[in-house]
Amino acid sequence: MIYKRCHEKGCPEGKKDAPRCKHGWYFYGEHASRVERGPMKQYAHLLLPGQVLPTTKTEALDLEKKIYTWLATGRPAPVVAPSTPSQVSTAKTVNEVILAYRADYADALRGKGHASALRRISREVGDQPASVLFDRQALKTFLADVLEGDDDDTPHLANRNRHLDRWRHMTYWLVATDKLAGQVELPFYDKLANPFGVRKLTEGDGRTRRLDPDTQEEARIIAACERLAPTDGGMMLGRYYCAVDAGLRRGEMQKLQKAALLTNYHGQGLTLHVQWHISKTAKERFVAVATDRLRDFLQRRRFAQFPFGQADGTRRDDFRVDWDNVLIDAGINHGHYEKGVWVSDHDADLHWHDLRHECGSRLADAHVPLHEIQRIMGHTKLDTTQKYLNASFVSMAINMRNAALRRGI
Repeated sequence: MIYKRCHEKGCPEGKKDAPRCKHGWYFYGEHASRVERGPMKQYAHLLLPGQVLPTTKTEALDLEKKIYTWLATGRPAPVVAPSTPSQVSTAKTVNEVILAYRADYADALRGKGHASALRRISREVGDQPASVLFDRQALKTFLADVLEGDDDDTPHLANRNRHLDRWRHMTYWLVATDKLAGQVELPFYDKLANPFGVRKLTEGDGRTRRLDPDTQEEARIIAACERLAPTDGGMMLGRYYCAVDAGLRRGEMQKLQKAALLTNYHGQGLTLHVQWHISKTAKERFVAVATDRLRDFLQRRRFAQFPFGQADGTRRDDFRVDWDNVLIDAGINHGHYEKGVWVSDHDADLHWHDLRHECGSRLADAHVPLHEIQRIMGHTKLDTTQKYLNASFVSMAINMRNAALRRGI
């Protein structure tokens, strides 16, 4: 399908041959479990010589057919021999590219942690020509510096991959904007077209952090949320219940609106409808509200436009600081203020996303079938579900003993 994401009010409805407004066209499509979505300009490599990016619905429909054909073949865009730097817009510096990129993606970059990655890119290579964005060695050097960390960045693989994602997205944007498709070789890894490119790093099998029952972490977190309720209207408590009991991602929770609260879906009571456009995997799913504590919270919030947003019903784009305050109040993280700056004495390494892992692991401990957990968690592949789930040692030990008893040994 093709559509427009018009954030400005007053945009006219689209006519068949009318430009509608200044906003660009977007594409979403799926074929054989492969999902493609994003602005039409990222598919500029499918345009024939002399063609331009669509400005009318007719032109967008024509490009949509080509995207579906390309998606069905399952093949990456053709890569030709690398060009000389003169073929790239060498008059531009990386800083100038970043300024134009920011202007184009102002809404998408707001409050999502991407601004810090752009600042780092600007600091390291901002004065160099834009052609450095296509230099594999320059990218490797930059990512190596990021991985070492400094006063502003944490030396962690996730931080490195976040910077790689921003560099890559901006480079694809530059290719589409300057119509460089087929003229340059991109430095990013592709198992078919560019197996020697720069790829993401993985850290083991992923995080295995769970709430510790011995130290009563869950009870301490709930008590901290209740103590902080007078300042936030109990929102962190409801968000915690949603993450642990329903497994919603942070972004899905923030964007969920009251229309997505289904009162009695298929006769199973209150249900959360996670629509495709707010899901990370672009797949809609329905998650039953199975606990009384989450159900009670949603009943109180049924008239709020954003049930997990602010106390007044408006949207909340980030609550990282609130989560840090909960961990400190619960005594899970320790620290002190030094000249007005918080200095951490102890970090329990409990991330907000670990609560979603806890939800999946509890379902696995309760012997919920793996394919059902996959649907509940919204994973595209079963392999992802297996990596996310961390069944407790006690559960595994009990199951091993039961299996041995059934065999009579």
